[in-house]
Amino acid sequence: MVQKRLILAFFILLIVSNRCDLFQTRAVHAVWDVSLQDSSNKFDNVSADDQNYGKSPKYWSEWPILPSDVSKRMKDIYQRGIQQGNDPHAFSVIGDCQSNPQIFLGMFDSEGDPLKEKYRNLMDTIQNFHGSFSRMSVTVRDGQSVASVLSPEWADPEQCNEDESAIACEFRLHKPSIVFINLGTNWNSGNEITHAAYLREIVDFVLDQGAVPILSSKGDNQEGGHRINRATAEVANQYGVPFWNFWRSLHDLPGKGIDDTRPGGYLTADGWTRHSISGLQALDAVWKALSGQWNQDS
Repeated sequence: MVQKRLILAFFILLIVSNRCDLFQTRAVHAVWDVSLQDSSNKFDNVSADDQNYGKSPKYWSEWPILPSDVSKRMKDIYQRGIQQGNDPHAFSVIGDCQSNPQIFLGMFDSEGDPLKEKYRNLMDTIQNFHGSFSRMSVTVRDGQSVASVLSPEWADPEQCNEDESAIACEFRLHKPSIVFINLGTNWNSGNEITHAAYLREIVDFVLDQGAVPILSSKGDNQEGGHRINRATAEVANQYGVPFWNFWRSLHDLPGKGIDDTRPGGYLTADGWTRHSISGLQALDAVWKALSGQWNQDS
């Protein structure tokens, strides 16, 4: 136990040096076209019927963008969680500053109309989860990683109990039924094996709470060889949990949605917009599959 705490502390120290500049994040957010830019409509939302979906995690880059193939086990876990008190109208996000609601999904809680006509099928998902889009999860933090979200040292002392990890705190406060796990950019060591080990702990915790995780690929490739995305796909495949291939959704954007003028794997403004749109579609696909609405709406 002591050795594990020391290892965790080591990785947290590595993370501190890779912090997001939220001032710059807010500045980019201010020039968003939240009515959805036409460029956001061009990518191919490959369904779970795509022939590549059954390929091994080695071919994660060919997996579909949206995780519509949700297993009976996930449906059973979701229903059990609701029976035990999880909120069917609440989702949470585990991520770094690029998962801050100012730039990820928050626009869907606005009083205006952020959807174009072709996205009207997503309105019931927006209505169902109203309030979660703009809420700042305690598991979203500048520099967050798979290690830090499990550490009480990184939990918000104003909202969380002593010796309570951020993820345990989030479930106590919000009781989500679905959880986005958007992690990997701040894993400075680049060691995908250790990353996957911590990610499994997170997935185990979420499933034990009766919630369904959505694991996402990241847009950047700071570690080289896309090793973190492949490791994330391997964990998703091992547990049979939904995998949102965000990385694949960026390929029609200039620079594949990555801002090459700044270090740190930041998304461009168009990349951030795509992050929210594709994320909403992933939430819609998973929620409708879990709640039995998929066939009714498709």
